[in-house]
Amino acid sequence: EIGVEEDIPLIVMVGRLTRWKGHELLLNALAHVKDLRWVMAFAGGGDARDPYVLELGRLAAALGLSERIRWLGSRQDVPRILSAADLAVSASIKAEAFGRVAVEAMAMGVPVVATALGGSLETVVDGKTGWLVKPGYKVGSALHFGEFTPQAMAEKIREALRNPKRLATMGQAARKHVLQDFTVEQCCSQELLAYKRVLGTR
Repeated sequence: EIGVEEDIPLIVMVGRLTRWKGHELLLNALAHVKDLRWVMAFAGGGDARDPYVLELGRLAAALGLSERIRWLGSRQDVPRILSAADLAVSASIKAEAFGRVAVEAMAMGVPVVATALGGSLETVVDGKTGWLVKPGYKVGSALHFGEFTPQAMAEKIREALRNPKRLATMGQAARKHVLQDFTVEQCCSQELLAYKRVLGTR
């Protein structure tokens, strides 16, 4: 349905088509790995007439990526889409408190390339269940601390795709990690324990 041959890696990003989710960052990163085989699928709602959605389409075309991009729109079958993926991306450029996207992908046995901020710093184990893209900084240049570069993200995507066997092994480790530490029951239990610890010190 997505239109990708089985031997071509499928990269998936799930999230609303809104600027802070980092779609532009990812598209620009993909332009640096055009020499690799991959298809990129974006699953997430966004009005086709929305200026930002139109801007993303124009950017993909300008970068020469249109034929390798799939815009899936809002979906009710995200687990099915993730189960078809080889790699997932969480490219948010603003911190998310938890970042469910990365955890859902790992739960489906899919390793994640994620920006190193917010919840991803706790949920993605760099080099074991995925890759963390770190922000760069240079004093006196146009790049300031906290900004993510397409080149940095491209480097992690390239590392992920160049070794399919390692990618599969990391997917297994990612699922094990989620089942061990991030089920709904475990998260709720740990939150309640935190309240009890705080109340116990008063």
